[in-house]
Amino acid sequence: MTREQEHEPIRIMPIRPDHVPQAADALARAYHGEGFTNYLVDLSTPEGRERFAHLIRVGIEAQRQQGEMILVALVDNEPAGVAIVSGLERQAQVSLWAQLRWMLPHVPRMLRLLRQIRWRRLPTALRVKRMPRHVRRGYHMLVMLAVAPERQGQGVGTRLLEAVRALAQQDPRTEGVYLLTVGEDNRHFYERSGYQVLSRVEGAPELVVYHMILPLDATAN
Repeated sequence: MTREQEHEPIRIMPIRPDHVPQAADALARAYHGEGFTNYLVDLSTPEGRERFAHLIRVGIEAQRQQGEMILVALVDNEPAGVAIVSGLERQAQVSLWAQLRWMLPHVPRMLRLLRQIRWRRLPTALRVKRMPRHVRRGYHMLVMLAVAPERQGQGVGTRLLEAVRALAQQDPRTEGVYLLTVGEDNRHFYERSGYQVLSRVEGAPELVVYHMILPLDATAN
């Protein structure tokens, strides 16, 4: 890393193990107010929010071990945002048995979170999340993008999207990047970075999901 990179206001890099706790905390706090999470999970109590944050941390570490690409945005050398990208291929960095042994101690707390799921809403949630059939397998998927609430509006999310695009462009087989998001504000945010709406699916008045793609031929210049 050069001295100039060290002093950039926002630095994007692959997540390191020591980033995971703070990155998970930033992601969990950002998703407290996110439409899909609020629709499906009751986070009205401090205990519920703590369990949710722990689940996010376990999930990020599990995905890191599975070889998913996780990008972290650093501001003042602290994780301020996270993007999780699923590529065309992935290869687990550790054995399945090792992953299971690592996750086993977390199971009791994860099970307690099940009490907070609004189960009657689950079929609707699964329906609106279903990927459109005309999205081919040649797309990377932006599984998750979140910015800590206190860092929103500072360009962190935009920098993460730029890094996701650059990452996808490194694979000549990739046609674009696919994502789904909830709400008009999020739709406009992604459109400003070149994403296009494939479909709009309404599961409930408070749950309007947009399936979007970024065609890489549209960003080649």
